[in-house]
This record gives sequence, structure tokens and C-alpha cells, in this order.
Amino acid sequence: MRLRWGVLALVGAVLAGCGADGGGDDSLPGYARAAGVPRVRSADDMPELPLERYEFSSRDHRRIEQAQKRLTQKCMRSYGFADFPLDPGSPPPMGPGPPGRALAVRDRHGR
Repeated sequence: MRLRWGVLALVGAVLAGCGADGGGDDSLPGYARAAGVPRVRSADDMPELPLERYEFSSRDHRRIEQAQKRLTQKCMRSYGFADFPLDPGSPPPMGPGPPGRALAVRDRHGR
């Protein structure tokens, strides 16, 4: 009987300890207790994040596009297209010949 009451008392103490609120500053890790670290308990507490400074500007996009065009031109010149334009746009006409001329290409297996 004594053992039963001892076990019940122990279980009650453990359950009471599990239900205790450990939300004080002692439960936070060391870095979260530093000055300037915001306390976020809900979505409303979330501070504004500085994402815009990491996004590309329109100037950055133009520079990347220009670099891609230069690399494409350099690659095409290495394959023998010496007059490949920096901004090819639409392809030039195919030269004189009947309109609607088609070119069929087959691989070595006849497909």
C-alpha cells in the first residue's frame, strides 16, 4: 500500500513538473537572451525582414542579360560563326530561293 502511494506521489510530481510554464528567460538559449534579439511569440511579433537589399535591381538584370549575350556571342564565334551579333533578335532571311523550302535532317540510323 505504501509503495502504491509512493508511486502515485511520484507520478503526480512528474506530471505537475511537465505542466509548469517554462516560458521565462531561463528557458531561452544564450543567443536568444542577447540584447536586440526580438521576441517572436506570434506572427504579429515577426519583425520586417531586410529582403529587398538582396534582390536584383533592374540595372543588375540588364547587366546579367548583357553578360549572357556576350558569352553566347563568344561561344558562337568559337564554333566558327564570326559574324554572330551581340543581340541576334529574329533570324535573318534564308537568302534567295523558293518560299516554303524545307530541309530534312536524318540521323545515322535513318530516323
